[in-house]
Amino acid sequence: MEREPLVKFVREVRQVLRSDRTPLGLYEFIDILLRGYIKAALWAFLVITVLIFADFRNAYAALLTLLPLVVGMIWMVG
Repeated sequence: MEREPLVKFVREVRQVLRSDRTPLGLYEFIDILLRGYIKAALWAFLVITVLIFADFRNAYAALLTLLPLVVGMIWMVG
């Protein structure tokens, strides 16, 4: 989904409508939600990485264990 048309739409709506905030609220909610998901995914990856390194105490084994997770994250992002 392209984000630029939505950004342009919201800018135009802000200029025209001052009393009805429904499209603006939805736009801001989606933006906050997206940033929250990205932050949560990065924190989860960091915690998982620390726990795996603490459990294995061997960099090679930990990296081999993290390989499917990294490949899956790259595949998910596309």
